[in-house]
Amino acid sequence: MWDFGKVRRDQKVEHSFELRNDGSEPLEIKTVQLTPPLAVTGMKRLVQPGETSRVDVRLGQPRNGGDFEGLVVVQFAKEGSRAKLFRVQGRIVKAIDFEPLKAFFITASKGESAEQSIEIVNYDTEPLHNMEVTGESTRFRTSLQALEPGHRYKLTVRTLGTAPVGKYRDLIELRTSNTQYPSIEIPVNTQVRDRVYTFPDSLTFGLIDKESVRAKPEELPFLTQSLMVYRRNGTDFEVTPETNIPFLRLTKRRGEKKDRYEIVAEVVPDKLKPGRFDGVIRIKTNDPEFPVIEVPVLTQVK
Repeated sequence: MWDFGKVRRDQKVEHSFELRNDGSEPLEIKTVQLTPPLAVTGMKRLVQPGETSRVDVRLGQPRNGGDFEGLVVVQFAKEGSRAKLFRVQGRIVKAIDFEPLKAFFITASKGESAEQSIEIVNYDTEPLHNMEVTGESTRFRTSLQALEPGHRYKLTVRTLGTAPVGKYRDLIELRTSNTQYPSIEIPVNTQVRDRVYTFPDSLTFGLIDKESVRAKPEELPFLTQSLMVYRRNGTDFEVTPETNIPFLRLTKRRGEKKDRYEIVAEVVPDKLKPGRFDGVIRIKTNDPEFPVIEVPVLTQVK
């Protein structure tokens, strides 16, 4: 295994893999197959008994950003000889990169705050200065902390307790002194949930082939979906699910903490009929503020 670590797109990256011939006959290399952009820069095709040789490899261009995993497969001319495999891994980084992702995904409950941080890492030789973040929303605030001034920073987004219920996508702007990346947009995805909510927000069964399902009942488990219903800080939660989709059978399973239910939606083959169905699962609860929750269900039968 060769782990070249974190390298820039323009950084020189080379390595030599060793091949030792422990046999009694010369070992001839027939071909070397590589995952692009790996390339062979030098090797000795004939390895004598007891000799150790090398296959020199370079990580070439173009290099896509992100994690890289590749193989170097050395095949030999002698029939029946086992190929030699070398694994290669590492990460291609930009001059300014983000860990773990260049995006925020934050979920909070109504009336409460939640936060997430990402690291900004400068892999360029020139240190950063005058870093600035703009684009704050009425739903969140940002803060920027220098962990290693000029090289590593921590960017934090914290949602506000006054944020309304719903899903939102915003963009904040990071301004830097790097001439290649003077301005970088970073997505901020936030979701504020009510005290009672479902996950997911909707169910999609896609296209159901009536005849195929009847002929192959073993496929039915693939047409079964689960829907979770939660009440935050609840211990005596009760729900009753129903649906206007004629071929769905609903069953419920209560969680141990009595604050949630799993609703299992199963397709009943004998009740399938052709057509498009835009229906709902209607969930009655014992919560006076949320007596009914409706979850959209989309499917089509042919």
